Amino acid sequence: MLSIAIYTLSLIMACSPSLICEQEAQGYWSQVADMNTPHQCHAAVVVNGKIYVVGGFWMDNFEFEEYNPETDKWRILPNMPTRRLFLGATTLQNRIYAIGGMSDSVEYHSTIEAYDLTNNTWSKFADLPTARNRLATVALSGKIYAIGGMMPVETNYQGIPERNYQDTGIVEVYDQAENLWTTKEGMPTPRHGHSAVVVNNKILVIGGFQLEGSWPTATVEEYDPIEDKWTQKAALPTPRGFLGAAVVKGYIYAIGGRGRGAPVERYDSEADEWERIGTMPEWRNRFAIAVVDDIIYVIGGEETGDPQIPLSVLRYEPPR
Repeated sequence: MLSIAIYTLSLIMACSPSLICEQEAQGYWSQVADMNTPHQCHAAVVVNGKIYVVGGFWMDNFEFEEYNPETDKWRILPNMPTRRLFLGATTLQNRIYAIGGMSDSVEYHSTIEAYDLTNNTWSKFADLPTARNRLATVALSGKIYAIGGMMPVETNYQGIPERNYQDTGIVEVYDQAENLWTTKEGMPTPRHGHSAVVVNNKILVIGGFQLEGSWPTATVEEYDPIEDKWTQKAALPTPRGFLGAAVVKGYIYAIGGRGRGAPVERYDSEADEWERIGTMPEWRNRFAIAVVDDIIYVIGGEETGDPQIPLSVLRYEPPR
């Protein structure tokens, strides 16, 4: 890491003032320690300044890992009982919840398991009412929101029953105190492979894929949990799914994904405007994303032809 830092410093010193200004406008990318095991189609959460990576797949590896940015080290923790990918994850009161997803034996999971960081054990909680994968989850005001995804549907082809799948816009909310799920107003645009973040006590759902219509989609919709109401917002400049979204200093950053290129685009919720501020140093999708101390971490994922991507972790310092 020291050699990388020295090289970066010498490069900046050799650059023209205009190039330095461009770097400052785009933010700074670097690489941190690799994970112990590769991950794709996984999820990540932050608790007490540490990043936890849960689920995913790569050659039968499904390790549960913790990263400490202060020491730049990873360690493996006890794995969740039901190994899954394309799941959602979020955190409430020192617990990490792994929600829905799919596995080798079950295509659409309703399973909810939570890891208690106090006693380092996993426990099962009330099932998600609508089994699904490729969903987005967030925590807000002490509750967990499970939004959209892909769900099974029974169809009939020439009199023969078939099991198929479809996008959903369903929104289900978990009350930890009651261990109970309730259904809220559905998202207007059913989709999967989208990202969701919380900003100004509202939930912003960004991008994703639609089996019917735009593939991928640029649609951005905002949910107000107090009003139980959805509002359409300015579209993502670059349509994409399997992207990452993160909030830093009130701005929403949409990073990478499967679509065109590897853009980094920033959203101002007050102005309802997007701007493109740069690109990732390497294209990837199906990664997990986390924020610690206003630094964004892009974790694992997929890039065609590069076997190291599922192990590697990028560190992004957004422009000031």
